[in-house]
Amino acid sequence: MIGWEIEERPNIIGKIPVILFEQEKEYAGVEPMINRREYMTSRTADVNGRFSDPALVANAEVINNLPEKGEDSKYFKIKNPGSTNPLYCLTWDSAAESKKVEADDLEYQILSKSFTPKIDLETLKGLNSISGRALRQVMLLAFIKADKRKETHDGYAKRIGNLIKAIIGNVLDISLKDECEKMRLKHEFQEPFAEDITALLDDLMKSHNSGGMSLKTYVEKNPYIQDPEEELKRLEEEAVKKQEEYKERMKVNVFETAE
Repeated sequence: MIGWEIEERPNIIGKIPVILFEQEKEYAGVEPMINRREYMTSRTADVNGRFSDPALVANAEVINNLPEKGEDSKYFKIKNPGSTNPLYCLTWDSAAESKKVEADDLEYQILSKSFTPKIDLETLKGLNSISGRALRQVMLLAFIKADKRKETHDGYAKRIGNLIKAIIGNVLDISLKDECEKMRLKHEFQEPFAEDITALLDDLMKSHNSGGMSLKTYVEKNPYIQDPEEELKRLEEEAVKKQEEYKERMKVNVFETAE
């Protein structure tokens, strides 16, 4: 049989049930540098395996007078003592430093150009405290990259919501079709690290005490308060109770003074 055998079926969902996420690689643009860095590591390992031990270079006169294996003697008898450098090791003095400079530069270029944070022990040591705010500062490059993706991912999220509504209203429960069509879904991008509550409360308290924030706003912004309206009622009741207690104390003080 040649060609395709096509079987048509009605799409009761009403939408194509496929969501395709397309995005270039996170390391796009720095692949050549990554390959070079990996090649250097692999090449260095090969060289170390073959030449890490000193390589002896000697003329024929020295080779003929090498000590036998197992002998402790390090003395070489040379027939022609006037020859130049009859015995030496072949090395490049700047080889290690040159490799290190290139490797460090490649690592820096890869991380910076791909907006990848450098997270290591030295970076974490520089933080005064491991808080959400501090971690966000360390991950600044990743946040910049994520912000660049939000516009594209926003469309994907809307597509997911529309497809879910179509599946519910056309397949799972047809009676909800009209309600699903009227439904308006919203989404937001969540921060991966929780806010530093201690620092947030300190900022709220300073702003409120200085007169730059009302009590209602302070209560609404407080992360520990689940129901701001109920909390405001409680604060009002406590304020009235304290006022009544203050008046009672003042009455007692007046009577004591009169006596």
